[in-house]
Amino acid sequence: MKQMSASAANKKRSVSIFRQGLITALILVGLILAFLFLWLYQIGTGYFGSYIDRNEQINSVMSLNGGLNYTDEEAQTLAPLQASWDDFCNSNLAEEVWTVSSDGSHLHGKLYNQGFCRTVLVLPRYNATEESDFLYGNYFVSTGFNLLLTTPRAHGQSEGAYCGFGYLEKEDVDAWVSFLANELGCGEIILYGEGMGANSALFYAGQGLIDPSVRFLIVESPYLSLKEQAVYTLQTVHEVPYIPFGLAIAWTLNHSDAGYQLSDVQLQASTLSGATLPALFLWGDADDYIPSEFSQSVYENYPAEKQFISSNCRHGLLYSEEQALLERELNSWIQRYCT
Repeated sequence: MKQMSASAANKKRSVSIFRQGLITALILVGLILAFLFLWLYQIGTGYFGSYIDRNEQINSVMSLNGGLNYTDEEAQTLAPLQASWDDFCNSNLAEEVWTVSSDGSHLHGKLYNQGFCRTVLVLPRYNATEESDFLYGNYFVSTGFNLLLTTPRAHGQSEGAYCGFGYLEKEDVDAWVSFLANELGCGEIILYGEGMGANSALFYAGQGLIDPSVRFLIVESPYLSLKEQAVYTLQTVHEVPYIPFGLAIAWTLNHSDAGYQLSDVQLQASTLSGATLPALFLWGDADDYIPSEFSQSVYENYPAEKQFISSNCRHGLLYSEEQALLERELNSWIQRYCT
């Protein structure tokens, strides 16, 4: 009996030790999971704050994602266009203008009014403002267009709590078009957009209800979806995998009050189904900022009249590499669609 009691006591002690070990293990697992959750939450909110939420970091985020750092040789090809644009800005006074988007956000722009009845509405890339260079500017002025350089929401002096990567900005495009057509009496408008600006123009066109003064789009380096672009940027610039980093960002965005979710920012055929405006697509085949295959996918999804021009160059260098070709094609488009 004493031996059986000792055996039972040992068994009871073993069960107790096992339970204590299990509880300790569960506590450790819980702490690890909590730590991982907080870590991913910090990652998600950090990237969200840097790229989407309006704060001071959005104005310096381009230093984080590189991509537009040109080589000396590339800079030399841009130099004549840059000098020409600088001369134009120095010799022409720009008027500061404002419009109000559908959500009440006040949007800022600079108007170079040359006295024409037609205007190029410039929608810049992410992290650019009305102060950014528009190297096509002299060409368009020489062909009889005013220039309206705009600042995206959540950038510069424009209001708006969040950047929408083209999805929210489609309403801003509509506000600027109304400003030009109704307040300035512009009879003809060309939309030019680069990167995020190109997506803004395409989201706007995809709605189908377009002011008749808008004649056609020029869209340079659009991207198919924000997720696809985020995966690429995380892997090539930040050198981290989409899982778990991208998932943390997506979760943060999808549970924020930004007004859209990650899946909303994509230019699928269904998104563009209402588009009727002719569109001239531009991209560089060696683009390492927005890969050319992203732009090609958008081109394939666009249902209206379209044409593309590309060259073996990096982002933002197409005009400097193919200036004569581009101006010849732009002349043709202006003659075809503008009076």
